[in-house]
Amino acid sequence: MSSISSFTLRFVVDRPVSFQSFSGFASCGIFYNLIRSVDEGLAEKLHSSKRLAPWASSPLILEHPPRIVYRRLPAPSVARVSFTIMEDKLCEAFKQAILRPELHVELINVKAKVVGVSVNTYKFSDLASSSKPLPKRFAVRFLTPTAFRRSVYDCCPSCPYYLEYLRAVKEGRRMDGPCK
Repeated sequence: MSSISSFTLRFVVDRPVSFQSFSGFASCGIFYNLIRSVDEGLAEKLHSSKRLAPWASSPLILEHPPRIVYRRLPAPSVARVSFTIMEDKLCEAFKQAILRPELHVELINVKAKVVGVSVNTYKFSDLASSSKPLPKRFAVRFLTPTAFRRSVYDCCPSCPYYLEYLRAVKEGRRMDGPCK
């Protein structure tokens, strides 16, 4: 892929929505539903993949007052969600999904009408040419709950629980898994 694309969808909610947990999970659901609407096989492949996903989503963000939505989205309100896609085939499927007439997003049992879409595309070559060397150390502070898809077997090879698990497997003892 030669570029990275960011899509922001603004939508109107006319009934309140209560989420089981953090709205970032609902954002992922929106993404999969949109992809599923144009390519069910691609949506299933993405959802079941054990690899790093070629896309990322923001949580739902209420516009007035601006804030991240955690458990409840009040009504009436305008909110937005953003998706960043780094794979051509997936980007084309997403474009096809959002160009449908009567576009809406599904939030639990509420259909929210999409009232605006914005797109930004950045070429990797432009990003690389304007980049500066990274510092030797840096820290990342996440504003919201964040998850990285990673196999538990790859998570911590120096972890004592993992090492214990490897010894047990080598000795033929059965354990439930490497992490407690």
